[in-house]
Amino acid sequence: MLEKGISCSPRRAPETDVYALFLATLALARPVPTEAELSALARREIVVRTPPPRTPGAHRVEAFLDARATPASAFAALMDAEARVRGSGVLKGYEIYRRDPVRPCMRWYGSRFGFSLNVHTCYVVDATRWQLDFALDPTRPSDITTNVGGYTMEAIPGGTRVIFEAETAFGGSLPGFLQQWLTTQGARDYLTGLRARAEAP
Repeated sequence: MLEKGISCSPRRAPETDVYALFLATLALARPVPTEAELSALARREIVVRTPPPRTPGAHRVEAFLDARATPASAFAALMDAEARVRGSGVLKGYEIYRRDPVRPCMRWYGSRFGFSLNVHTCYVVDATRWQLDFALDPTRPSDITTNVGGYTMEAIPGGTRVIFEAETAFGGSLPGFLQQWLTTQGARDYLTGLRARAEAP
């Protein structure tokens, strides 16, 4: 998630830093929709599923949507942090504290149902493959204990399939109902806004 106007570059080999710690976790096969989910995507539905987490106590989500836009347009919509905040029911703002076009780090802050949330996240941007991976920055304080996942834009006939996956451990910072809401409905709401931005003329 970068400010508009900040360029993206192909992924470079990570140095021994926070990225080297989590890239092995991200080197997993992307989720694939089932036949039933493909039918739902053809009806313009957003598919959200919650498979068992890899980390005990965490919440895992995998989601798909099809957009009538090019992968480049969908990726540009994904990278527009200002638009993400404007269209969010949770996020109130952000701060970029590492300005690297390939490996930026950002602080996101927001609130929902009277509970506040502060998260420091680092990214790996691969603009040549329209892929964005992320993980919680362990060097800075956050209100959650784990947050790792990624987005992939896949070209399909007539547009783009957005593939999203994430695993989050909230560490008791938020009540259970809000953890579940952020995992499922929060992801659905965000992806709905992402598609609208990608398809905008």
